[in-house]
Formats: sequence, C-alpha cells, structure tokens
Amino acid sequence: MFKVCSYVSFMTLKVVTEESMKRAKFLILRIILISFMALASVQGQIILKKNKWAPGQSLNVLFMNGSLEEKFLFKRAIEIWAKYVNLKFEFHSTLEQGGKLNSKFKTNTIRVKFNKDEGNFSPLGNRFNINSTDSISYLNIKESPDQKIKFISKSAHEIGHALGLMHEHQHPDLIFYKDEDEMIQICRYQFLLDVEKPENLKICKINLTGITHEEAREYGMGLSDFDQQSIMLYSDISNTTKGFFDTSVSLADKTFIAREYPHEEELEIEVVGRMHISDTQEEREWILKEYKQNDCALISEGDHLYLTKQTRDRSVKVRMTAMSAIDNYFTACVRNSK
Repeated sequence: MFKVCSYVSFMTLKVVTEESMKRAKFLILRIILISFMALASVQGQIILKKNKWAPGQSLNVLFMNGSLEEKFLFKRAIEIWAKYVNLKFEFHSTLEQGGKLNSKFKTNTIRVKFNKDEGNFSPLGNRFNINSTDSISYLNIKESPDQKIKFISKSAHEIGHALGLMHEHQHPDLIFYKDEDEMIQICRYQFLLDVEKPENLKICKINLTGITHEEAREYGMGLSDFDQQSIMLYSDISNTTKGFFDTSVSLADKTFIAREYPHEEELEIEVVGRMHISDTQEEREWILKEYKQNDCALISEGDHLYLTKQTRDRSVKVRMTAMSAIDNYFTACVRNSK
C-alpha cells in the first residue's frame, strides 16, 4: 500500500457522451464512498456525515498489537483531537475471547494495529462497525516509534479518518492534475505503485479522485474552505506548503472537527484558537525534551529550533526548516555520534 495522495476534479475518463461521463463519475464516487475500509488511508475538512460517530458517545480504542512506546505515541495523537470533540475514548489491549474478537469490540471501536509490512490506513468513521459476516477492519500505523514526530503525525492523520474526515486534497477548490494519464504517472513514479495490476490501478484512481461542490451536497458531505495546512492534506503532491508546523493538526482542522462533534457548551472559535496556541507550545516543549540523545539535542532560540551536536573540538548547529525534517536530521546525528 502507498501513501495516499489525491486530487480534486474528477479524472478525465474516455467516454463519448455526456450521459456516459455522468454515469462514470457516479460510479467512481460510489466506489470512493464504499471502499474506504480496503484502502491505504482514506480521505481533511471534508466529512461524510453518514460516517460520523454520534456526538457524546463513548468509543473504545483497541490495541490489537504493539509495543508500549507505540501505544503511548498513538494515545498522544488521540489526545490532540480528543479535547475538541464530544467523544469519550476508552483504551483497551485485551483482544480475544475464546480465540475470537470480543463482541464488545465489534462496534463503537477503533481497532489499531502497528504492522510494519502494511501501509498507514484507516476505515472512515463508523465503518469500523462490523457484523458477523464482515472481516475485521482496523487502523494501521507502519511507522517506527523511534521517529516520534512522524509516528504521531501519521497517527493523527489516520485518527482524522477514524473520526470521519476525508482527505483535504480531494477538496473541490484544489485542482492539480490535468487528466487520468497524469494521475497514473504520479502513482507510478511518485508512489512507486505498479499500476499495471488492476487492484493497484483501482487504489490509484480512488485515492486521486476529487469531488465537486455539487457532489458534496448530493452525498451529504460537510465542507469547509480549503486548508493548505490541514493534517489531512498531502502537500508533496498538491503543490502547497504547510509552513514550519507541517506535521501538526491545523487550527482549521480543530475548528471544523469541534463543529462536527459539538460539546454541550459549544467551543467558540476564539476558544479553539487559544487552545491551539497552547497545543503548539506544549508540542514544542515536548519535542525539546524528547529529542536529546548522546551529543545531539534540539534547542530553541527565539522562534526557531536548531539541532546541535557537541563534539570534543566544536559545536555544530543546524536550523530546522520544518517539523518533518527533524526526525531524519536527528537520526543521522545520533548514528554519527556512535
């Protein structure tokens, strides 16, 4: 499975009449809406309302495998969203009852695995609910917990899907591929997907197909303005920049999800804004504490973060230009210190 990308504006299908084009678009959209459980990450500030959980309800979070560190980091990602939604999360690690999934975890449960040989993916919202004939769906995180920022960021993205959010890059106001051939080339060369295989081509088309405003209304999708800083957006293919905090849940993400899962006393925009500033400060302090090992450490100077390495002869300092760069720089620094 590959890291999900996307586009908006439906792919140019080789059809010869306007009616056949309409039917083809309808079928593609239907595939998108019913296929989320089978895909490597489903779709930001777009939400399919029928897949929302009920505000105020309790959700189980069931760890089906994983180390203590993986569970800790995933819980931290849950906590980023939790304060903004009127949902209660209860964590469990007990899986089986007589060799089968305990019936209490078949509904109202976000089931989580940490399989390194799979991609990052999640069912969409209440599609986690299964009946007796369904296979057991789950959210998967493949990342190494050694790269804490990346692990939490990917987890936060997939948790967004588990709350019902779609990819921001499928937003009607973002168009960045011109036809189906270009879309397929992106899948082939950027995501190294073997599109000659029908199942991979299907995944490519589903994950790169956008929606229109008309279709959003027709299929009951909640929609806000396009947010180029959204955690649900893959900026590497959408020709956008998220700024320094490119691994974080954005202010607009939090404002949108708070509206979709309102508390009894609804969070005002100003309150969400203050909470977001507090989140950002706490995240910065946590990173400074966690990223210290051997002679390598992150430090803060003014508004900037620097990676430093102290040797016997000198001190080296490199400014971090984005949160997403920290893990690789830090890993290389630690490796070279041994």
